[in-house]
Amino acid sequence: MAADKQARTEPVSDTTHTEEAVSLEQLLCPFRRALQDLNAENKTVEALSRAAKKAGRTPNSKSTMHTVQQCVRLPASGAVAAYVAAVTDNDAALVEKFIEWRTSIATKLRRESAHEAEPPQGGHWTRRRLGALVMGTALITAVITALITSAVVTPRTVDPSVEHEAIPQTGEDPLTSGCSMDAVRANAPETAEGMTVFVIYSPACNAVWGKVERTDGSGAGDSITVVTYRGNDPTRSDTQRAVEPGVGNAYSPMIVRSGTELICVLGSVTVDNGARVIEVAEPQCT
Repeated sequence: MAADKQARTEPVSDTTHTEEAVSLEQLLCPFRRALQDLNAENKTVEALSRAAKKAGRTPNSKSTMHTVQQCVRLPASGAVAAYVAAVTDNDAALVEKFIEWRTSIATKLRRESAHEAEPPQGGHWTRRRLGALVMGTALITAVITALITSAVVTPRTVDPSVEHEAIPQTGEDPLTSGCSMDAVRANAPETAEGMTVFVIYSPACNAVWGKVERTDGSGAGDSITVVTYRGNDPTRSDTQRAVEPGVGNAYSPMIVRSGTELICVLGSVTVDNGARVIEVAEPQCT
Protein backbone atom coordinates (compact mmCIF):
# COMPACT_ATOMS: atom_id res chain seq x y z
CA MET A 1 0.00 0.00 0.00
CA ALA A 2 1.27 3.51 -0.73
CA ALA A 3 2.41 5.70 2.12
CA ASP A 4 0.62 8.98 2.74
CA LYS A 5 2.51 12.26 2.93
CA GLN A 6 2.21 12.46 6.68
CA ALA A 7 3.84 9.07 7.13
CA ARG A 8 6.77 10.04 4.91
CA THR A 9 7.77 12.91 7.17
CA GLU A 10 7.70 10.78 10.31
CA PRO A 11 11.17 10.04 11.75
CA VAL A 12 12.47 6.49 11.84
CA SER A 13 12.78 6.69 15.61
CA ASP A 14 9.63 5.83 17.54
CA THR A 15 10.69 8.21 20.32
CA THR A 16 8.06 10.88 21.00
CA HIS A 17 8.84 14.55 21.58
CA THR A 18 8.41 14.53 25.34
CA GLU A 19 10.75 15.86 28.00
CA GLU A 20 11.94 12.29 28.59
CA ALA A 21 12.68 11.86 24.88
CA VAL A 22 14.79 15.00 24.89
CA SER A 23 16.81 13.76 27.86
CA LEU A 24 17.38 10.43 26.11
CA GLU A 25 18.65 12.15 22.97
CA GLN A 26 20.86 14.50 24.98
CA LEU A 27 22.52 11.50 26.59
CA LEU A 28 22.76 9.44 23.40
CA CYS A 29 24.04 12.19 21.10
CA PRO A 30 27.69 12.32 22.30
CA PHE A 31 27.72 8.53 22.65
CA ARG A 32 26.48 8.09 19.07
CA ARG A 33 28.97 10.62 17.73
CA ALA A 34 31.85 8.88 19.51
CA LEU A 35 30.82 5.49 18.12
CA GLN A 36 30.65 6.89 14.59
CA ASP A 37 33.92 8.81 14.92
CA LEU A 38 35.59 5.63 16.08
CA ASN A 39 34.86 4.07 12.68
CA ALA A 40 37.23 6.48 10.92
CA GLU A 41 37.93 3.96 8.16
CA ASN A 42 34.19 3.83 7.38
CA LYS A 43 34.13 0.04 7.50
CA THR A 44 30.96 -1.52 6.14
CA VAL A 45 28.64 -3.42 8.44
CA GLU A 46 29.74 -6.60 6.67
CA ALA A 47 33.37 -5.85 7.53
CA LEU A 48 32.43 -4.94 11.11
CA SER A 49 30.48 -8.16 11.49
CA ARG A 50 33.46 -10.20 10.31
CA ALA A 51 35.82 -8.32 12.63
CA ALA A 52 33.53 -8.83 15.62
CA LYS A 53 33.34 -12.55 14.90
CA LYS A 54 37.12 -12.72 14.55
CA ALA A 55 37.44 -11.01 17.94
CA GLY A 56 35.09 -13.58 19.47
CA ARG A 57 32.42 -10.98 20.28
CA THR A 58 28.69 -11.60 20.25
CA PRO A 59 26.20 -10.51 19.04
CA ASN A 60 28.04 -9.84 15.80
CA SER A 61 25.45 -9.71 12.99
CA LYS A 62 25.31 -6.95 10.39
CA SER A 63 22.07 -5.74 11.95
CA THR A 64 23.79 -5.44 15.33
CA MET A 65 26.59 -3.34 13.84
CA HIS A 66 24.02 -1.12 12.10
CA THR A 67 21.93 -0.73 15.28
CA VAL A 68 24.93 0.27 17.41
CA GLN A 69 26.25 2.81 14.90
CA GLN A 70 22.81 4.38 14.41
CA CYS A 71 22.27 4.37 18.20
CA VAL A 72 18.66 5.56 18.01
CA ARG A 73 18.05 3.68 21.24
CA LEU A 74 20.62 2.63 23.83
CA PRO A 75 22.24 -0.59 22.51
CA ALA A 76 22.90 -3.61 24.71
CA SER A 77 26.30 -3.85 26.40
CA GLY A 78 27.35 -6.89 24.38
CA ALA A 79 26.46 -5.17 21.12
CA VAL A 80 28.48 -2.09 22.06
CA ALA A 81 31.47 -4.25 23.00
CA ALA A 82 31.27 -6.15 19.71
CA TYR A 83 31.08 -2.95 17.64
CA VAL A 84 33.95 -1.21 19.44
CA ALA A 85 36.08 -4.35 19.21
CA ALA A 86 35.33 -4.54 15.48
CA VAL A 87 36.41 -0.97 14.70
CA THR A 88 39.47 -0.89 16.99
CA ASP A 89 41.04 -4.29 16.32
CA ASN A 90 39.72 -5.47 19.70
CA ASP A 91 41.25 -2.65 21.76
CA ALA A 92 40.39 -3.83 25.29
CA ALA A 93 40.79 -0.39 26.88
CA LEU A 94 38.38 1.27 24.45
CA VAL A 95 35.89 -1.58 24.75
CA GLU A 96 35.91 -1.21 28.53
CA LYS A 97 35.52 2.58 28.37
CA PHE A 98 32.55 2.42 26.00
CA ILE A 99 30.87 -0.23 28.15
CA GLU A 100 31.34 2.01 31.20
CA TRP A 101 29.88 4.93 29.25
CA ARG A 102 26.92 2.87 28.10
CA THR A 103 26.28 1.64 31.65
CA SER A 104 26.37 5.18 33.01
CA ILE A 105 23.76 6.29 30.45
CA ALA A 106 21.50 3.36 31.35
CA THR A 107 21.84 4.18 35.06
CA LYS A 108 21.01 7.85 34.49
CA LEU A 109 17.97 6.97 32.38
CA ARG A 110 16.63 4.60 35.04
CA ARG A 111 17.16 7.23 37.72
CA GLU A 112 15.52 9.91 35.60
CA SER A 113 12.53 7.68 34.90
CA ALA A 114 12.06 6.92 38.58
CA HIS A 115 12.29 10.57 39.65
CA GLU A 116 9.91 11.79 36.97
CA ALA A 117 6.97 9.46 37.47
CA GLU A 118 5.08 12.64 38.46
CA PRO A 119 6.33 15.50 36.23
CA PRO A 120 6.64 18.85 38.06
CA GLN A 121 4.69 21.90 36.87
CA GLY A 122 6.49 24.09 34.36
CA GLY A 123 9.18 21.52 33.61
CA HIS A 124 11.99 23.59 35.16
CA TRP A 125 13.05 20.85 37.54
CA THR A 126 13.26 18.42 34.61
CA ARG A 127 15.56 20.74 32.68
CA ARG A 128 17.83 21.22 35.68
CA ARG A 129 18.02 17.47 36.13
CA LEU A 130 18.69 17.07 32.41
CA GLY A 131 21.54 19.56 32.69
CA ALA A 132 23.08 17.53 35.49
CA LEU A 133 22.78 14.33 33.48
CA VAL A 134 24.37 15.89 30.43
CA MET A 135 27.22 17.30 32.52
CA GLY A 136 27.87 13.84 33.93
CA THR A 137 27.96 12.39 30.46
CA ALA A 138 30.30 15.18 29.34
CA LEU A 139 32.84 14.10 31.94
CA ILE A 140 32.84 10.56 30.58
CA THR A 141 33.09 11.95 27.05
CA ALA A 142 36.18 13.95 28.00
CA VAL A 143 37.86 10.88 29.47
CA ILE A 144 37.24 8.78 26.38
CA THR A 145 38.05 11.42 23.73
CA ALA A 146 41.81 10.97 24.04
CA LEU A 147 41.48 7.23 23.58
CA ILE A 148 39.28 7.67 20.52
CA THR A 149 41.67 10.19 18.98
CA SER A 150 44.58 7.83 19.51
CA ALA A 151 42.69 4.94 17.95
CA VAL A 152 41.63 7.01 14.95
CA VAL A 153 45.03 8.50 14.13
CA THR A 154 47.02 5.31 14.70
CA PRO A 155 47.85 3.80 11.28
CA ARG A 156 46.09 0.52 10.56
CA THR A 157 45.99 -1.82 7.61
CA VAL A 158 43.20 -0.63 5.34
CA ASP A 159 40.34 -3.11 5.09
CA PRO A 160 39.82 -3.92 1.39
CA SER A 161 36.06 -4.00 1.95
CA VAL A 162 35.92 -0.30 2.89
CA GLU A 163 33.60 1.50 0.49
CA HIS A 164 34.25 4.96 -0.89
CA GLU A 165 31.33 5.20 -3.33
CA ALA A 166 30.30 8.86 -3.66
CA ILE A 167 27.07 8.23 -5.59
CA PRO A 168 24.39 6.04 -3.96
CA GLN A 169 23.95 2.74 -5.75
CA THR A 170 21.26 0.07 -5.66
CA GLY A 171 22.48 -2.82 -3.54
CA GLU A 172 24.52 -0.67 -1.16
CA ASP A 173 24.19 -0.79 2.60
CA PRO A 174 22.16 2.32 3.53
CA LEU A 175 24.31 2.95 6.60
CA THR A 176 27.70 3.00 4.92
CA SER A 177 26.37 4.85 1.88
CA GLY A 178 25.34 7.74 4.14
CA CYS A 179 21.73 7.50 2.99
CA SER A 180 20.49 6.61 6.47
CA MET A 181 21.40 10.08 7.77
CA ASP A 182 18.13 11.66 6.58
CA ALA A 183 16.05 8.47 6.58
CA VAL A 184 12.34 8.67 7.39
CA ARG A 185 9.66 6.06 7.74
CA ALA A 186 7.57 5.93 4.57
CA ASN A 187 4.72 3.68 5.65
CA ALA A 188 2.34 3.19 8.50
CA PRO A 189 4.12 0.30 10.27
CA GLU A 190 2.54 -3.02 9.27
CA THR A 191 2.37 -5.43 12.17
CA ALA A 192 1.91 -9.17 11.85
CA GLU A 193 2.25 -11.90 14.44
CA GLY A 194 5.60 -11.36 16.10
CA MET A 195 6.97 -8.63 13.80
CA THR A 196 6.61 -5.14 12.35
CA VAL A 197 7.60 -4.17 8.80
CA PHE A 198 8.93 -0.70 7.95
CA VAL A 199 9.60 1.00 4.62
CA ILE A 200 12.51 3.43 5.02
CA TYR A 201 13.12 6.29 2.57
CA SER A 202 16.08 8.63 2.09
CA PRO A 203 15.06 11.87 0.34
CA ALA A 204 18.68 12.87 -0.31
CA CYS A 205 19.50 9.58 -2.04
CA ASN A 206 15.97 8.92 -3.36
CA ALA A 207 16.54 5.41 -2.03
CA VAL A 208 14.29 2.91 -0.27
CA TRP A 209 15.00 -0.11 1.90
CA GLY A 210 13.03 -2.38 4.19
CA LYS A 211 13.38 -3.15 7.87
CA VAL A 212 11.74 -5.82 10.03
CA GLU A 213 11.67 -5.75 13.83
CA ARG A 214 10.67 -8.75 15.90
CA THR A 215 8.05 -7.98 18.55
CA ASP A 216 7.90 -11.46 20.07
CA GLY A 217 11.22 -11.30 21.91
CA SER A 218 12.52 -14.27 19.94
CA GLY A 219 15.59 -14.49 17.75
CA ALA A 220 17.80 -17.37 18.83
CA GLY A 221 17.30 -20.28 16.47
CA ASP A 222 15.14 -18.23 14.11
CA SER A 223 15.68 -15.71 11.32
CA ILE A 224 14.33 -12.54 9.72
CA THR A 225 13.93 -12.05 5.97
CA VAL A 226 13.52 -8.62 4.33
CA VAL A 227 12.87 -8.22 0.59
CA THR A 228 12.84 -4.84 -1.20
CA TYR A 229 11.88 -4.65 -4.87
CA ARG A 230 10.70 -2.38 -7.66
CA GLY A 231 7.06 -2.20 -8.72
CA ASN A 232 5.07 -5.35 -8.17
CA ASP A 233 7.74 -7.87 -9.15
CA PRO A 234 9.89 -9.34 -6.34
CA THR A 235 11.54 -11.69 -8.88
CA ARG A 236 13.47 -8.87 -10.60
CA SER A 237 17.24 -9.24 -10.84
CA ASP A 238 17.84 -6.10 -8.78
CA THR A 239 15.57 -7.16 -5.91
CA GLN A 240 17.40 -6.67 -2.60
CA ARG A 241 17.15 -9.40 0.02
CA ALA A 242 18.53 -9.89 3.53
CA VAL A 243 18.26 -13.00 5.69
CA GLU A 244 19.61 -12.55 9.22
CA PRO A 245 19.65 -15.40 11.78
CA GLY A 246 19.38 -14.91 15.53
CA VAL A 247 18.64 -11.16 15.56
CA GLY A 248 15.87 -8.88 16.78
CA ASN A 249 15.80 -6.70 13.66
CA ALA A 250 17.18 -6.70 10.14
CA TYR A 251 17.26 -4.43 7.10
CA SER A 252 17.80 -4.95 3.39
CA PRO A 253 20.26 -3.26 1.04
CA MET A 254 18.70 -0.23 -0.61
CA ILE A 255 17.18 0.44 -4.02
CA VAL A 256 17.81 3.82 -5.66
CA ARG A 257 14.54 4.91 -7.24
CA SER A 258 14.06 6.23 -10.72
CA GLY A 259 11.89 9.29 -10.20
CA THR A 260 8.89 8.33 -8.10
CA GLU A 261 8.61 4.68 -9.11
CA LEU A 262 6.93 2.31 -6.69
CA ILE A 263 9.22 0.40 -4.31
CA CYS A 264 7.78 -2.34 -2.10
CA VAL A 265 8.94 -4.29 0.95
CA LEU A 266 8.03 -7.77 2.17
CA GLY A 267 9.04 -9.20 5.52
CA SER A 268 8.89 -12.53 7.29
CA VAL A 269 10.19 -14.23 10.43
CA THR A 270 10.60 -17.84 11.44
CA VAL A 271 9.44 -19.08 14.84
CA ASP A 272 9.89 -22.22 16.91
CA ASN A 273 13.42 -22.81 15.60
CA GLY A 274 12.37 -22.48 11.98
CA ALA A 275 9.32 -24.72 12.26
CA ARG A 276 6.97 -21.98 11.09
CA VAL A 277 7.21 -18.89 8.86
CA ILE A 278 5.14 -15.76 9.49
CA GLU A 279 4.80 -13.32 6.59
CA VAL A 280 3.27 -9.87 6.38
CA ALA A 281 -0.10 -10.11 4.61
CA GLU A 282 0.48 -7.34 2.05
CA PRO A 283 3.62 -5.71 0.63
CA GLN A 284 4.38 -2.28 2.04
CA CYS A 285 5.07 0.24 -0.71
CA THR A 286 6.03 3.84 -1.27
